[in-house]
Amino acid sequence: MPSLDLDKVVVIENGTELIQHKIRNFSKKKKFNIIVLGSLTHKKGIDLLLSSIPHLVDKINKIKIIGSGPEREKLLNLINKFSLNSLVELIDHTEDIKAHLYDADIGVVPSRWEGFGLVAVEMRSSGLPILISDVPGLSDIFSHYNAVVSFKVGSKDSLKNSLNALLEDLSNDRIVVKDLKSDLENYSIQNFLKRYEEFYKKI
Repeated sequence: MPSLDLDKVVVIENGTELIQHKIRNFSKKKKFNIIVLGSLTHKKGIDLLLSSIPHLVDKINKIKIIGSGPEREKLLNLINKFSLNSLVELIDHTEDIKAHLYDADIGVVPSRWEGFGLVAVEMRSSGLPILISDVPGLSDIFSHYNAVVSFKVGSKDSLKNSLNALLEDLSNDRIVVKDLKSDLENYSIQNFLKRYEEFYKKI
């Protein structure tokens, strides 16, 4: 927003609950569990992921897509079209997101556009390596973190190739997934509230 006077702008990043890091053993693993969190909308790019999976079915155990939205039927049609019914599970609502995160091996955020991407914080804080699109906002913040791989936004081929490379690297112990609690603490709900409180105290 070039019309803004940046000297008068204060940015307070969104906050979320950080999930306790879980150590996972990927060594020699042949099939992986993938998790996607977000609304079932065009902007989230879940259709791009589903369109890429037929090339990687021998490396996928389960894909959980947790969320609801207007593209549910479209995604179901893609699942049927690519015969992914045994691999993909659509979950409308869950009371315990932690259990699903801990059951997963990889988190994917395939968004076509994204303001920030709090799910990336939740996934990565839980110890998941993540694959994200290189969309501005999301990529600007997360691409420099350990165990975060990006692909070209909107590209099925780039998503497929990047996911395949990530699966290979994990299976062959080429990635050490570090605990990023201290790095991601800036995006915790506690810091989010603290920054708001400090801001209002200055007014």
